[in-house]
Amino acid sequence: MLEFAPVSDSVLILRAEQIRLNYGCSRSADSLYIALTEHLATVGPAELLTFDAGLKKQAAPTSSIIVRVLAF
Repeated sequence: MLEFAPVSDSVLILRAEQIRLNYGCSRSADSLYIALTEHLATVGPAELLTFDAGLKKQAAPTSSIIVRVLAF
């Protein structure tokens, strides 16, 4: 018998879809990273590190998480 966690992945998927609506399918993976970081931030400090400056732009209007763009 399968038992689902009290807070399942479906919550993250729904939030990721809300974030993705403004950016289209090409940024759907980024939306999942933003939603996961938001979730992690509810239990402690969390920030998202990326090489993609576009991800920071995507998070800014819909989320209060910290996104740091790394230089390479």
